[in-house]
Amino acid sequence: MSRSGKSGKKPKKSGRAPRGAAAETRAQTEASRLIELYRGGRLQEALDGARAFTERWPGLAVGWNVMGTSAQGLGEVQEAVRAYRRAAKIEPDNPATRNNLGLMLTRLDRFDEAVREFRAALRAKPDFFEALFNLGIAHEGAGAPVEAERHYRDVLQRHPRLGEAHNRLGNVLMAQGRMEEALAAYDQAVAIDPEHAGFHTNRGNVLTELERLAEAESAYRRALELQPDDLGVHNNLGNLLRRRGKLADAEQIARAGLAQDAHRTDLLMQLAATLRELGRVDEAITLCRKAIEIDPEQPEVHNALANALADGGQFDEADAAYRQALALRPGYTDAVYHLAILRRPADPAAELAAVQARLEQRGWSAAEAASLHYAAGKLVADSGEAPERIFGYYREGARLRRQTLDYDVGADERRFAAIAEAFPRERIEALADAGHDSDVPVFIVGMPRSGTSLIEQILASHPRVHGAGERRDLGTVVADYDGRFGKNFPGWVEALDGGTAAEIGRRYCESLIDPAIEAERVTDKLPGNFVHCGLIAAVLPHARIVHVRRDPVDTCLSCFSYLFAGRQAFTYDLEELGRYYRAYHGLMAHWRETLSPPQLLEIDYEALVAEPETEVARLLAHCGLEWDDACLAFHRNERSVRTASATQVRQPLYASAVGRWRRYEHELQPLLAALGPLAPDE
Repeated sequence: MSRSGKSGKKPKKSGRAPRGAAAETRAQTEASRLIELYRGGRLQEALDGARAFTERWPGLAVGWNVMGTSAQGLGEVQEAVRAYRRAAKIEPDNPATRNNLGLMLTRLDRFDEAVREFRAALRAKPDFFEALFNLGIAHEGAGAPVEAERHYRDVLQRHPRLGEAHNRLGNVLMAQGRMEEALAAYDQAVAIDPEHAGFHTNRGNVLTELERLAEAESAYRRALELQPDDLGVHNNLGNLLRRRGKLADAEQIARAGLAQDAHRTDLLMQLAATLRELGRVDEAITLCRKAIEIDPEQPEVHNALANALADGGQFDEADAAYRQALALRPGYTDAVYHLAILRRPADPAAELAAVQARLEQRGWSAAEAASLHYAAGKLVADSGEAPERIFGYYREGARLRRQTLDYDVGADERRFAAIAEAFPRERIEALADAGHDSDVPVFIVGMPRSGTSLIEQILASHPRVHGAGERRDLGTVVADYDGRFGKNFPGWVEALDGGTAAEIGRRYCESLIDPAIEAERVTDKLPGNFVHCGLIAAVLPHARIVHVRRDPVDTCLSCFSYLFAGRQAFTYDLEELGRYYRAYHGLMAHWRETLSPPQLLEIDYEALVAEPETEVARLLAHCGLEWDDACLAFHRNERSVRTASATQVRQPLYASAVGRWRRYEHELQPLLAALGPLAPDE
């Protein structure tokens, strides 16, 4: 809260006041004129006059205060600081001067100094509300959210209808990870001032953190209605829409923002990320290169370029881009991790030494330290070192990542059981007669790291198939119906009629299928769609589902040793991972019993590796496709692949990953115990 200095009062005399009544009168007259200039908005004249005034009467605080307020209004922050300091030296107990000096120091990010000035203002005037509020802002800027919270709550005790104080309180509660309390604070701010765009934006931010994505979208859209030119909100909304799988909407919002400012690198990267998900990698690479032209010193744009290049299989160029990001920011742990997993380095020992040197540094967040441990684990494995050392890095990385997540595996176990109960065979068959009649979609489901990317790569090598990658379109449609029915899936399945089933299938197909791409089949390779197999069979009875299975322990080990870009919260604790796998296995057993063979095909990764021609023939027949030799040469397909397996699918089939878990059997005991009967007997 900006407040001017002494503009409304007569100047106080000081020990250095001009001598003589005539001189004092002249000083008072000139001070009054300066104040009138300032009040009249003639800031440059007031500033020039104050400069002259302080040369003639340097001992009068009023001249320095007018200089400070005028410079402040003109954006001359450094001059304002110098002026307020002189005024504070003359009148150290003037609360307005100390408050204004604190404001300018806050603007310069000199928060510790600002805290001292606001405290001085409050010592001089304990009920100085503005200084108390500003003290909270300074503590917030200094990275002291607990102190800031205390001051904001003091402010709200005196002024409970101050929306900005509720908003600021929400900020510091978010900084402490207290998301529900932060949401309550933002709700209060919005209730007090529903036309304040920033309050809706912050509310959208915390709703995003709480995974309440539909509500977050509404909050961001309201913020844009109130302030259409806020490009930061364009960026937030675009990222959210991409996360929700609304890729066309995400592209539209990014382009709308870039139409206002074509040089916003955050919007360029957001659009590039959206195009990557749409499989338009060449366009994404072009956008990233444009962002680098605009701001070549920004490490994030080099990292974004590297990600897009890796999608396109341009691994040498991706390697160089990751290294450029690290040259600009040596502590960029995301780039460290992706560089480590991109491919086997020529000198893994040297790369490992660099990662270990970073690990010895202090100050990493849990998420950053997790990235470094996973990178080290991959590089130790590439070096061929002892299993216990490899696993030690993965175990510590998983522990660090897990502590950043709020996850309850029991909730997933209950959810999977409820889904199975909601979809008996009779319900699926009754709804299927009215479902949407498209036979274009092919769903590839299973556990992460089970071989789903490989299956998609094989299918996408067929000339009649388009591989759309990991799409969230179905989850987005389901979330919309959660809102329509007022309960979360599968709670509304009982109320699902034939018309709504057809509508769900049609909406999904409209989202998935790009009319510009000529293909008779389009794959959706989101592994987690295994939870929706019953719904798929009901709303798209002619769609194909391919379930990819892999040895349970190999699958879980591969999950545990990978740092996922998405949440995948169940993969960072061996016991939780085993329990999750058993729940997934049970749900798939239910689909095996309730879905007809024309709908569901199961492919074993091990069988595919052992007899590729036989298994590929089964796969193509299930999808209604004739044999094509290109499907066995899938590794030559240059399509973009945006998954953890981008490198592997560009290699021929290999059997080295089969039975990999046995090397780590001692370290995997908690997983084996949790898997129970699904663990091998030997």
